[in-house]
Amino acid sequence: MQSEINRLKAIIQEQEQQIQDKNASIQQLEDITEKQEQQTQLQDAIIKQLQEALKTQSEEMQVLIDLSQEHRSLVLSSQNSSAK
Repeated sequence: MQSEINRLKAIIQEQEQQIQDKNASIQQLEDITEKQEQQTQLQDAIIKQLQEALKTQSEEMQVLIDLSQEHRSLVLSSQNSSAK
């Protein structure tokens, strides 16, 4: 009888250890998932900043193009006026 009780206690201890191991594994997976989510949020923020910087650069480039075209038109107009 005592040996049966000891055997059952050993089984219970083994199962409790397995549960603790599984809980530790679950916690590690949750930690990994949380870090991945944080990394994804950081990447999303960086992408948004890059998109905004690109938009700003594009707008600035368009202003430069417009000014360049306006300058060219003024130069050509001035040359045409001088030629007359």
